[in-house]
Amino acid sequence: PDEGSSLTINEIDQALATILAETGVEQFEFVGFDACLMSQVEALVGIAPYARYAVASQETEPAIGWAYSAFLSDLVKRPAQDGKTLAKNIVSSYIAKDIRIQDDDARRDYVAEVYGVEEEVSPEEVAEAESQSVTLTAIDLAKVPALVDALNEFAFALTEVDPAAVARARTYAQSFETVFGEDAPSPYLDLGNFAALVAEFANSKPLNTALNALNKAYKAAILAEKHGAGRPGATGFSIFFPTPELLVAVGTEESETSYTAYASRFAGASLWDDFLVFHYTNQDIDPDAVEPALLDPETAADANLDDYAAPLLAEDADLPAPGIDTELSMTPIEVSSDEIAADETVLLSTQITGEEIGYIYIEVSRYDEESETYIVEDMDYVAADDTVEFDGIYYPAWTEADLEDFIFEWEPTIYALSDGETEAFALFEPAVYGATDEDGEYDVRGVYTFADSGEERYATMKFNSALEYKGLLTFTGANGAGAPRAMNPRPGDTFTILEQRYKLDDDGAWVVNDYLGDTLTFSGKPFTVTAYASYPGEYSLGIIVTDLLDNSVAEYATVYVVE
Repeated sequence: PDEGSSLTINEIDQALATILAETGVEQFEFVGFDACLMSQVEALVGIAPYARYAVASQETEPAIGWAYSAFLSDLVKRPAQDGKTLAKNIVSSYIAKDIRIQDDDARRDYVAEVYGVEEEVSPEEVAEAESQSVTLTAIDLAKVPALVDALNEFAFALTEVDPAAVARARTYAQSFETVFGEDAPSPYLDLGNFAALVAEFANSKPLNTALNALNKAYKAAILAEKHGAGRPGATGFSIFFPTPELLVAVGTEESETSYTAYASRFAGASLWDDFLVFHYTNQDIDPDAVEPALLDPETAADANLDDYAAPLLAEDADLPAPGIDTELSMTPIEVSSDEIAADETVLLSTQITGEEIGYIYIEVSRYDEESETYIVEDMDYVAADDTVEFDGIYYPAWTEADLEDFIFEWEPTIYALSDGETEAFALFEPAVYGATDEDGEYDVRGVYTFADSGEERYATMKFNSALEYKGLLTFTGANGAGAPRAMNPRPGDTFTILEQRYKLDDDGAWVVNDYLGDTLTFSGKPFTVTAYASYPGEYSLGIIVTDLLDNSVAEYATVYVVE
């Protein structure tokens, strides 16, 4: 295949059907996806008619991949084991039993290459570090039709509850890496975590009944599941639930990537696509508009998937999201002082109005006279006074008092990223909301260049809440779009940091764009982060408020940092 190319779920579906037809094999015993983001209900429906068991990950997979030596050695010793046993062994051996972790010499080389650490590290320590954000699920595909039936009942029950409760659950549920770029929240949600959250918010007996049935089908379909501490809300299966803007992007006849054309078997067998349209347009759902035969191994291959690929939306679709208050407003920011020293703080205060507040952010930009731009130097979530934990997921619970008298204390701080030789300013963008400033995850965006070929790819470096380097993903498209791939950088490969700068356009409006910043080089040394007091200068301090549909409003104030 061509570098960067990919298969749609429909293409995988049809390839499996063709293989079975031409070989006379009744079903595959096992299908494994040692790949990113494949434990989605949409994908599993596409393969369920053709195989008995599967293994897939909800999240991106680390570059170390599956522990092939461990589970294949067991298969050699016990060649009569079925796909169920194999699937469970793949999950249980994942990361922990990998030969690059268990073998002393291999582990020493791996730790030096990936983490730049020369001292001895135990297998348990490496496994814990590698497992933070992993997920892996072993699936009994014969149970997928019952799972889809339960999902259909749950989707229909969602039409009877407060749509704001649904939107709130979509906003705060466990999510996974996106392939749609940086402009919208990831649409890939953990189905179990989302379902439990919306039931918590909606307080509906019929929905609770549907949730119980969904949970029962869930447990029957999952043979084994593991997830790291960094994905506490992962339960085994993901589902696609986009914001309105992204639904339009994948839901019309002109869409470059069409949801229904990508996963047509799922669209025909489920009510989920119908629910997405209902949620944003209030268009009625026909509970009988499903084709169970699409999931029957005896008849599945006869289906014409084009019959179920009709666009979700009209080309000029309006998505009013009925029942969800989208009114957002803020008063101008007041500052306790418009001039502070680098070791002082300043208070920002405003009044925020809105019924359905999602996340609130602080954005700090410094004016650069030479380029006449504002360089974004810091960004983070603003923690609510009350942060709620639900199944390991944290979300802010904004009160009317919080919003009427909103105050944020800013301490002038910038962050530098070092490759062991060169140090450069970097913007750490918040990726996961935590209970306090000490929790969460951060991304640094940039361009990754391979030393041997000179090929460039858009990339993000991943850091934990302590700003410790945890890994790197490259993408086949620009701005975080396209298929993600975990990388183990090799010596000589480079990472050019992307800066965000606000610049006046021809119409006199400030627009933000990416600019190439400094370049760091991988050399086997660990990348480290150091916090410094901000440079003296003029700063634009912004408070950005988002709602449950990812609409936003922002206000900015100017503060000078002096020597």
